[in-house]
Formats: sequence, structure tokens, C-alpha cells
Amino acid sequence: MKKALVWLRRDLRLYDNTALHHALKNNAQVWLAFIFDTDILDPLKSEDLDA
Repeated sequence: MKKALVWLRRDLRLYDNTALHHALKNNAQVWLAFIFDTDILDPLKSEDLDA
């Protein structure tokens, strides 16, 4: 049985996630992981403020 792990790094969008699409297409089991990492997420706050 083929298995895959998809790591969602910056957001939880699923509808247009290329990695998730390919994992689901090519594997019998797929797990999703989202790690709340402030080193990645904190800079996004300032990007939102600049927009």
C-alpha cells in the first residue's frame, strides 16, 4: 500500500494544493500535517499589514 505525507507549510488551503492533488492521485493513504511554526507564520502577519 502506497502512503504519502503532505506538509501544509503556510496555509490550510486544500482546493488548489498541487502536492495534495498528486498525493491523493498516486497513493492509497494520505496524511496531512500542519506544524504551527512562528518562524514561518510571523512574517506573514507583516505581509498582510503591507497589503
